[in-house]
Amino acid sequence: MDENTTTEHIKGVEVELTKVSIESNPNNQEEIKKITFETNKGNITWKPKVIRTRRVAGCEVKDKVAMQMEKMPENLKKLGTMAHNEGRVILLVNYTLMNTTMDGEPREFRFITSEKTFNDWKIIEEKTPEEVVE
Repeated sequence: MDENTTTEHIKGVEVELTKVSIESNPNNQEEIKKITFETNKGNITWKPKVIRTRRVAGCEVKDKVAMQMEKMPENLKKLGTMAHNEGRVILLVNYTLMNTTMDGEPREFRFITSEKTFNDWKIIEEKTPEEVVE
């Protein structure tokens, strides 16, 4: 990445989701490494993390760790199932768009950084077209 890297927060944009892919950690198949949402605007990625609190020598230690498969949000399962069964899901989403240059080529990255952002995504109910009869 170079000094010309820019980021922009995209809010409330309509996308057509066609596929959800989950990549697990190769060293621990129960950990989610990355989730990719394939959309008509380009892939949107998420590396879901959770805060784990533990006690060490009487002290509270907080670690940011990968989300476990069993803890994935129900909405994620719902979107994956809908995209698979119906071929697409229309969503209203927020994400970060980063434009940069890598190896002399312009590149775009779309990503979300938190479960809160993901939870703000909304499924748009498709309306049945109305026929006007005169």
